[in-house]
Amino acid sequence: MNALNINKMTAVVLVLCLTFFLQACGDGGGDNETEPGISNGNDSSVMLIDDGDPGFTKSDPPENWQQGDGYNGDAYWAPTSVDLARHTARWTPTLPRPGVYRLYAYIPKDHSTTTHAQYNIFANGVISIITLNQSLFADEWVLLGAVTFAADGNEYVELRDLTGESGREIAFDAIMWEE
Repeated sequence: MNALNINKMTAVVLVLCLTFFLQACGDGGGDNETEPGISNGNDSSVMLIDDGDPGFTKSDPPENWQQGDGYNGDAYWAPTSVDLARHTARWTPTLPRPGVYRLYAYIPKDHSTTTHAQYNIFANGVISIITLNQSLFADEWVLLGAVTFAADGNEYVELRDLTGESGREIAFDAIMWEE
């Protein structure tokens, strides 16, 4: 068995484990609340960054980015890449205080066909990678996990089009931190 097959098997196992975790813990679908924490928009324990908000940046050139429907009416998307990241988005929060935050990503129904979106989370001096099958979700908030943030202004969530897949699409939309 070569390294490529082992990597593919590892990715499948990770996706299956994450899918099981999300189904067991609630993923924002079904009977669960679709927008966790957003019902109280003035609550300082919720931080939301949508594409286009302060705290959201994307790599250039802008003409290579595609726009579609998503949270608050819009989202960005790009074709997935097998070998080179061409599109990178970053969400940098200004959190009110250090602590453990539930981290959510909004997955729009269109242009989210990747099975291997890798959310790189830099928090409290550590980078964690959460792999998510975006194709399982449509217009819903998905829990990425509970993460400890130092609230030092240097932390972020980053998503790139480099998924190891061809012929699929990856969506870049809103990220939410909920205390």
